[in-house]
Amino acid sequence: MRRAMWISMCAVLTLGFCLPSSARKSDPARGLRPQYPAAAVKRDSRANGRIPLATAIYDTTSLGFWDFDTPPCDAQGWTSHDRTEQTGVYYHVDDFAGLGGGDFGRLSPLEGAQSLWCGARPGTTDSLFCRYATLPGYGNNWNQMFTTSTCLNVAGDVSLDFLIAWDCEPDYDYTYVEYDFCDDDWLSLHSYDGIGGGFAHHVLTDSVHAGDIRLRIRFQSDNIWSDEDGLWQTDGAVIIDSLTVSDATGI
Repeated sequence: MRRAMWISMCAVLTLGFCLPSSARKSDPARGLRPQYPAAAVKRDSRANGRIPLATAIYDTTSLGFWDFDTPPCDAQGWTSHDRTEQTGVYYHVDDFAGLGGGDFGRLSPLEGAQSLWCGARPGTTDSLFCRYATLPGYGNNWNQMFTTSTCLNVAGDVSLDFLIAWDCEPDYDYTYVEYDFCDDDWLSLHSYDGIGGGFAHHVLTDSVHAGDIRLRIRFQSDNIWSDEDGLWQTDGAVIIDSLTVSDATGI
């Protein structure tokens, strides 16, 4: 009798373990977990679970359609804008009043009561700067030039001397000292990046020029990491003061 009962119990247990996996998953006592394609789920960080994304509503309204095929070259009401075009001239004379030395204490005249500054103040009336993250400072894609307005007739070596303080992203944004021979083909004499300051002395030897030159100090920033997006906070690009040009005949 015991032997028969033991055989019956073993048969029942064996049958239970041999049920197909699908049958076990459909057991109402275990419950079913809905399965969604990987592309149709997202992580819900608050519930630490997975929830389905909502599908698009079928009666979505079209707001407009343009094929730009209407001749001749009809923009159909759209306008274009060159993001690389400069939005203003940011070299200006400033006394830095009200700035409290800037974010890093580098905003003050280099000599006297005012200096030339390539930068922008906070609270300016220009609506462009309302979206700048950290001012004072400079923005993305600046290409600002301070240039001699006429050709200089020179003899011998030409020296360019000035006081300078610069503050910009190293390796990406630069202040350039440049020259040309009155032909708009500008060449670089020196460049500054990172943070620094002091007295600058640059020489253009008489073997380089033919007697007529122009000079300029140009600041160039790339399209990211500046005070505009707040990824690189500065006290503006560059401050210049006490600038002189001299040659063999004097200053």
